[in-house]
Amino acid sequence: MMTDNNNSWHLRKRIPISLFVVVLFQAAIGLWWAASLSKDMEHFKLALTQNDVSDRRQWDEINSNKALTNDLSRQLGVIEGTLSAMSGQLSQLVTHFMGNKR
Repeated sequence: MMTDNNNSWHLRKRIPISLFVVVLFQAAIGLWWAASLSKDMEHFKLALTQNDVSDRRQWDEINSNKALTNDLSRQLGVIEGTLSAMSGQLSQLVTHFMGNKR
């Protein structure tokens, strides 16, 4: 019967119990740290996903604004052409009326 007790796992009396407690405490802290790191990574992944959605939305806005700018540029060109033609016509009218008064 005595040999069964000698072969079982046990702490030597020379090892202080406080050392054993500290090692267990450090192991618990390590597990807590790993769990918090995993949680932080999940938050990071969620933030990246939200940023991707936001980036896509912003690029869509930029492309839409570019299209609107091109349309406005074309319309401005038409307006400038019309104003140029009207200016020519106005010059002809002024010349015509001023020429008749002399």
